Amino acid sequence: MNRAQYEQYEKDVAAFMETEGINCLTTGPEESESFFSWRECECCGDTKGGDREKASGFNPTTKEVQEYDEVCRDCLYYAAYGELGDDTMMSLDDE
Repeated sequence: MNRAQYEQYEKDVAAFMETEGINCLTTGPEESESFFSWRECECCGDTKGGDREKASGFNPTTKEVQEYDEVCRDCLYYAAYGELGDDTMMSLDDE
């Protein structure tokens, strides 16, 4: 992933959160089981196959928890820490 792709990733995640009206994205108090899927991530739209998890987000306007069936681990990590993992962040290039 290069910096331009990372910036687009950030925009995609922010757009999802805004469109859905949620202020967080999490797997909940208990870690859900991940599963392999070729479906796109509901959050970032990544279409590459990979691990997905069920997730939820809180909508403060409706005061409801919204459920999502297939969210990639990158999006869950990004939602929790504000950036992707160290390996990804250190390997970003300017191409």
